[in-house]
Amino acid sequence: MNEAIDLTDCENEPITIPGSIQPHGLLLVLRGSGLTVVQVSSNLPLFLGVAPREMLGQPVGQWFDEASAHALGEESQSDNPGRANPLLLTGRGTSGERFDGILHRSGSGLILELERVQP
Repeated sequence: MNEAIDLTDCENEPITIPGSIQPHGLLLVLRGSGLTVVQVSSNLPLFLGVAPREMLGQPVGQWFDEASAHALGEESQSDNPGRANPLLLTGRGTSGERFDGILHRSGSGLILELERVQP
């Protein structure tokens, strides 16, 4: 195989599993000034120990500690919510699990992608 690799061909590659995310990540779609959760990935229970139906329609801040909720609120008001990515977020509750959060806008929604912080 002596052909040169042209990386511009990558943009033409089909997405193999539309509607899916990688298993090591969690995706939330937020709307409004209260950052109401309007969509979640189905693996939510594995990350935050809560069923999707419990989180939908609720402010995302209630699932994180006070500092994390504050950071999410501050960044959501920014013209460029991804400027501080990744945000270090800590889950509320006994586990206090920590996540790297990536924020970006898509249409009228704010996308929050979470991955567990690895030791």
